[in-house]
Amino acid sequence: MNTINLPIGTKVRVKSNTCGHNLPIGSEIELVNRVGRNYNVKGHSCYITPTDIEVLALKKEDIEKRVALLKEEAKILNEKINYTEDILVYLKENKIKTFDEVEYQAFRVLQTISENSTDVEKSKAIAKIIGRQK
Repeated sequence: MNTINLPIGTKVRVKSNTCGHNLPIGSEIELVNRVGRNYNVKGHSCYITPTDIEVLALKKEDIEKRVALLKEEAKILNEKINYTEDILVYLKENKIKTFDEVEYQAFRVLQTISENSTDVEKSKAIAKIIGRQK
């Protein structure tokens, strides 16, 4: 595998020391950031060059963990997209040109009060709106 364009989080083995990183040869490390052609190493303040590493074979567990992480990131991103789309609908339906978060939250609370039948349902829905602000 080409070690020049490795994804962040890739696990590699140190095979040489051509740049003075002082990592033990043979140690397994994780790449956390790319700086030019080089990579920063998780848990260390050094960088390592692509010529000093070899990619470790991915294990099934590593791939499963990566899939789970990507799904969680996608879920969070979808929630942000839905929230932003809700704001856009609010702006369009009410012919508002400038968004104000406090006004929008008040609008959502009023909407929730009119939509839910019991006080408990209203309280839960309002708490969800308030919790979203954090």
